[in-house]
Amino acid sequence: MTLPLENLKSLVKNMKDNNWIIDSFLFEFNQERYIVVVNLDFKSSNNLVSSELIFYDYQNIKRSLKCLANRLRLFIDDSSIFDFFNIQPTGRFGNAIEYFLTQLGESIPPLPSKIKSEGEKQILQKLAVSLDSNKNSGPYCYKTIRHNGNKRRSKENNTKTKILRPELYEIIGNDHTISFCFSNDPSLEKNDAQILANLNHFI
Repeated sequence: MTLPLENLKSLVKNMKDNNWIIDSFLFEFNQERYIVVVNLDFKSSNNLVSSELIFYDYQNIKRSLKCLANRLRLFIDDSSIFDFFNIQPTGRFGNAIEYFLTQLGESIPPLPSKIKSEGEKQILQKLAVSLDSNKNSGPYCYKTIRHNGNKRRSKENNTKTKILRPELYEIIGNDHTISFCFSNDPSLEKNDAQILANLNHFI
């Protein structure tokens, strides 16, 4: 039996394998477009939960809906789904939810997509800035540091760099002994060539 959100399992697994915290995909329902963020940095006492999904109205990203999920269901009351997605159920409510989950499941990619819409980029970049626990760590990358011993780049730093500096990440992201330093000060930001030159100098 195929579960309605079956692809969520493989998507989450791939994100974990790549040490990523957030990713996104597009979802169209009732002729409206939504951005769905898959977040693995969530709190829940329910062991059945695999991820948190955040739905954004593509035309108004201030309008959003957040819920926990697994490949079988969304952990949220039906009325919240009806209200956010403007569902006018006919007949039994269960049928409307079943239809909604089927449509959502067909939109979930089994693997993260490298191609993102402008709306997705905007939301992911905004979320990425706040991933670091350091309050002074903004969106501007200005250098790298190489760890000694067994220390490796954190999943927060890994995800942030992948989203905010994708070209730089493609070049040296596979070396997990390297972490990327970010600042709130735009005057400190360095381009890829400058960062790579500085990195090579210390290798």
